Amino acid sequence: MRQDKLTDIRKQERQLDEMRNTVYKERRDLLRMQEMVENEYRKSQNIFQELRFMLQKNDDRHEFGDLYGEFSRDSSKTMVAFAERSRELKREEQRLAEAQEQLIQEKKKINREEDNKNEH
Repeated sequence: MRQDKLTDIRKQERQLDEMRNTVYKERRDLLRMQEMVENEYRKSQNIFQELRFMLQKNDDRHEFGDLYGEFSRDSSKTMVAFAERSRELKREEQRLAEAQEQLIQEKKKINREEDNKNEH
């Protein structure tokens, strides 16, 4: 019975490890993607600033302002989405770590019970 429980716990631990690795990789990939997007937004923002300077005295500056506003809103939405997904992944990591800790405690309990039986 004890061996069956420990075998089951080891199986659950392996599954949790795989899940944690998957979440870790996703967070790492998300961070890389976010950095790439931020760099592209900065480059785009610099181009917009140069265009704005060139169009200051042009009648199209209002249309440009609208376009720049749309760009700013879209970039903000994207950054918010990255932040939300990052928080979700952190919560998932925490949940998995707590589940792993519960398995460790359960394993200790089983071992203590076995030790107590052997002492008597």
